[in-house]
Amino acid sequence: MDIEDIHPLRARAKLDHIIPALQVFRRCRKPKKDFKHSLRKTLLEEMGIKMPDSENQLIEEPFLMLGYGINAYFDIMLSLCLMFFSITLFCLPLYYMFAYNDAQGLKNFNEGFKFQITKWSLGNMGGSTVICFNKAIKSRDLKITCPNAQNAQIDIQNVQFGVMSQHIENKVFCSNENQQFIDALSDSSIANCTARLDTAGITKTLTERCTGKAKCEMDLGSVYDPSKWTYDGEDQCGDNASFFVQVPCLIKPEDGPIRRIFGLMSGCIAVFIYLFTVIFFDYIKSVQTNKFIDFDVKTITAGDYTIEFDLEAEMFEKFQKDYHDESNPISEIAQFKLYIQSELEQRLSEFPDLGIDEPGSNAHGIKIAQITFAFENSKVISWLLQRGLLIKKEQWEKVDEINDTIAEALKEREFLDKMQRPVSVFVTMETEEGYNRASMYNDLIQMDQNYSHYQNFLGGEIELQEASEPTDIIWENRAFKPRERQVKRAIGSIIILIMLAVSASIIFFCSIQSNIRKFRYPKGIDCQDFVSQYHCSEEDFTCEGSNFEAWQEEARNEFHVNRAKQKHNKATNYFGSMQCLCGFIAEKDALQGPSLKAGELTEVEKFTIPDDLGVNSGEDIQICAVYQFDKTYSAVLGQGIAFIIIAINIVLKTIIIKLIVWIGEDTISERLASITNGVFYAQFFNTGFLLLLVNANMTEHGPHLFTHYFAGRYHDYMPDWYADVGQKITQTMLINSILPYVNLVMGFALPGLFRGLDTKFSGNVYATKKSSMAQYKQLYSGADYTIHFKYSGVLNIVYITMMYGLGMPILFALAAFNFLNQYICERFIVAYQVKLPAALDDKLTNGCINMLKWAPILFLFNGYWMISNSQIFENRWSPVDSTIESMKSGHFVTFQVNWATPVLFMVACSIPLIAAQKIFAEQLVKWGFGMSSTEIAVDEDLPNFFKAVKLSHADELVLENENMEHNFKVMPHDPDTIETLNETQIPNKAVQGTPWYQILSNPMYANSFYYVGAFIPEREKLIEDGYPDTTNKDHAEEERQVRFEQSDMVMILLNLAYIPDAVITGEGLNKANWEFEFKAGWQFYFKTRMEEYIQHFNQRVANNEVLEKVDSNGNSFQLVFDHEWDFQSRETEERYLAFKRQRDEALGVKRTEKPTNFDDPDCPIVRPQIN
Repeated sequence: MDIEDIHPLRARAKLDHIIPALQVFRRCRKPKKDFKHSLRKTLLEEMGIKMPDSENQLIEEPFLMLGYGINAYFDIMLSLCLMFFSITLFCLPLYYMFAYNDAQGLKNFNEGFKFQITKWSLGNMGGSTVICFNKAIKSRDLKITCPNAQNAQIDIQNVQFGVMSQHIENKVFCSNENQQFIDALSDSSIANCTARLDTAGITKTLTERCTGKAKCEMDLGSVYDPSKWTYDGEDQCGDNASFFVQVPCLIKPEDGPIRRIFGLMSGCIAVFIYLFTVIFFDYIKSVQTNKFIDFDVKTITAGDYTIEFDLEAEMFEKFQKDYHDESNPISEIAQFKLYIQSELEQRLSEFPDLGIDEPGSNAHGIKIAQITFAFENSKVISWLLQRGLLIKKEQWEKVDEINDTIAEALKEREFLDKMQRPVSVFVTMETEEGYNRASMYNDLIQMDQNYSHYQNFLGGEIELQEASEPTDIIWENRAFKPRERQVKRAIGSIIILIMLAVSASIIFFCSIQSNIRKFRYPKGIDCQDFVSQYHCSEEDFTCEGSNFEAWQEEARNEFHVNRAKQKHNKATNYFGSMQCLCGFIAEKDALQGPSLKAGELTEVEKFTIPDDLGVNSGEDIQICAVYQFDKTYSAVLGQGIAFIIIAINIVLKTIIIKLIVWIGEDTISERLASITNGVFYAQFFNTGFLLLLVNANMTEHGPHLFTHYFAGRYHDYMPDWYADVGQKITQTMLINSILPYVNLVMGFALPGLFRGLDTKFSGNVYATKKSSMAQYKQLYSGADYTIHFKYSGVLNIVYITMMYGLGMPILFALAAFNFLNQYICERFIVAYQVKLPAALDDKLTNGCINMLKWAPILFLFNGYWMISNSQIFENRWSPVDSTIESMKSGHFVTFQVNWATPVLFMVACSIPLIAAQKIFAEQLVKWGFGMSSTEIAVDEDLPNFFKAVKLSHADELVLENENMEHNFKVMPHDPDTIETLNETQIPNKAVQGTPWYQILSNPMYANSFYYVGAFIPEREKLIEDGYPDTTNKDHAEEERQVRFEQSDMVMILLNLAYIPDAVITGEGLNKANWEFEFKAGWQFYFKTRMEEYIQHFNQRVANNEVLEKVDSNGNSFQLVFDHEWDFQSRETEERYLAFKRQRDEALGVKRTEKPTNFDDPDCPIVRPQIN
């Protein structure tokens, strides 16, 4: 296959083909005609032949040659773009409410770009919360700031405050009602400092300074009497004690009603979006169903004529016992083909006339154009794939090793029999009538008693079904049985679940470690307080008197106490002294750094503490180095989680692909659908779901046996969740929306660079460094198109958008932007960068659409939970007991009527409706509450199969058969087919893609095997075999034949069933003449062995040999060798069919007494002349 054949769109696809919206500008310019097409059209007109309509269609719309599957992918992306754009318009009220309200709840959490992308979320409306912190008494100044909204109000009535004695070890309490705090005060050695506070004075001061405000300050020195801070002679409640305060921050009460109206509006919009997406996805499914039918009608493919069915081993064994005529020179597999052809033609001819074809077109009965087998030869195919790769790499010694391995394996009779055993049959009918009768085969024999005896086929039952397209078939997997695949799927599912659990554990561990360090040190600390407290200057970074040493001592004490808590896995309580000092001396070092002498320690290095806890191997600990490490480690791990998820997804993707390949799907479409689903499940779990779980705190929900493991920071979708997790999701989606252009540019840049390096940037594509045609083609062919990964990405975007879209409607706009970019870039990529993809059927498309239909359910459930948040809409709050706790949400499913009731009502309606639809689907259709899923039958007005075959495809079969017959005395195709193809003319409506169900007609396999067929002119120039060329002209023809062997070996190995076993094993022949092996010149020995086999066969005829056989019923019969060997011909076929009729009578095969439209069911196969 030439590079042009691998990239047929490069020359045909123009900009307005890639972006159809630009076709409106065609009137502004005269399109340049395709030279090759015009030349071909002119030549055909000179010959009086009409250009096939299919070729004219491809000029108008070149993307049609990609088949239905790829075009459906483009259609789905464009449809999703339109859907999310429409939803974006529906959400305009939400954008305005969220971004331009007075609260601006995320402004205190995010700034700059982060705020700009999160202000469009529900979190920006702000919500009630509780802030809790403590401060050393000696710091005096107390600043209270509500972060939840710009217009928040401090709830003075519910403020709690108190003092913790310096003897209390864990100074994390935030409530006088905390049981642990009460227990600590029960110790007689610890003073109850709160009882000594001037409570009335503090309350009055807070009331005066903080009422109706979001920020306020107070001086602790003005509200307590130092004379009261002694207890048993100790200064427990003095400067070293800690003052704590817990402040509820609320939204203005007057905003409550309008907020609930906004909530109701959001709920109604959510219901509308849910119904819209459900209908839209159903619309997409209906459109794609019709487009598949329309595509099927407009284009002719091999699948329009072909049905397939699987064969059990017992069926072939029964044929061998009952119907194999060893006295006939036709090979066993060719006889089996004749048996199936005769049997199916007779049965289908007896079926009722459907009236699809023109009257008289089936006067001779239903005819079969071709029958092809898939064999149990996966091992041979695997070897050929390895061999092809080695040939491309020019590793000739390893090629010889594989050749020897194959030859040795074929000497084992059991292995040879296995490679020759057919497992599937592909039957290509000549007419559309024949195809449709074959399609209704199973239904008819079950419903009509006149044909019920046809359930038996060689002692078993066959199920005729529509065949996949030839390029969609995975030939090495045809031997796998459904039950075997089910077992493998179960094993694969378990392995994937285990991997997801491991990946979840890794991500969960990394997130926990990041959060431990991230939240170990308090946020929002105003270090200016400490600078002022210790009378320091931020200009020269000096402090008055011994204040700097005092600050260091306080920081050491803070570090030492909390380090001891860390060692014993207790909660830490840093209050800012250490981290502010570390920041202060870091800036001091930066200022003094240039003046330091060699060997002189910096202030950071000087600020140490002895390792009396044994956590640093006895060496002094640099306090600020530990603090900086925690900050850096948390930041790196926090940001690295995204890369960890990407890395895990890549590993999971690789393993999932290998598992699905191991399962062994029949077709590429099925394999890609399985890969799409598997990769999507893994990616969505790791990116969309696990990120939520890692940060979730579910401890207030049941069952606690499970939920106690999820003790993250966020009890609910509170405003700070949108600032943290929501911001990461939005930013990721924004980056994903731009990535298509990055991939597009890289797809041009990298291959261009490699090709430039190959040609030394001369611009001459023929000035190559490659030493073989295979390497050259690989350089210019491009990559394979991984549509399954594209679909999994589509599903991931849709599900994440729908899951969080109601709370973050900007995701809808980003999804629309993403799919528009993907649509444009992917069409460029397919047109100019990647190899021509395989022609896919509708399995992958339908699988994706069926997955999409569940996204609205996720939107409804998670959307309800988002907008039913009571902190945002009801000012509900709950107290906390300590600084290390976050406020509980008190959020539970309630059936009380509120702003979220419309969404809850839709959830309640959807669950039973979906359940009923799944469980009682057939009954609902009978009652008129559903639509039947019966496939639409369409008369495609197909021409006779042979009238639709292109001349190039006809030559492919004819020349391959001629090569095999002339050089190997093997005939893989029946003579009637070859004769008909020799008379084929240019079709008016041609088959798109290959019409042949054989493995080497699939370009993917042909390229992978490095197979160059006999139908390719001067193929010796394209074949590399590793042997040196001779300069002796007398041996030129022999050399050409030897070079052909490299490719002909592939043809021989894939058609082993057509070769007599004796030729390979040497049984009954003179083994001394040739040991079966693939060395240079092996074809000459092979041909000699075939001639010896023919002589042996003819000797049996000369001896009038009689062969005794016993059929499957235990009855014996005789075979007489009375005709000399000959290639398969009409005469040998008629002899076999006569033998088959005798065997049918002997075995008591039942026939329908009165054929519907076939006058002579016993007549031999005579194909009508094709004009």
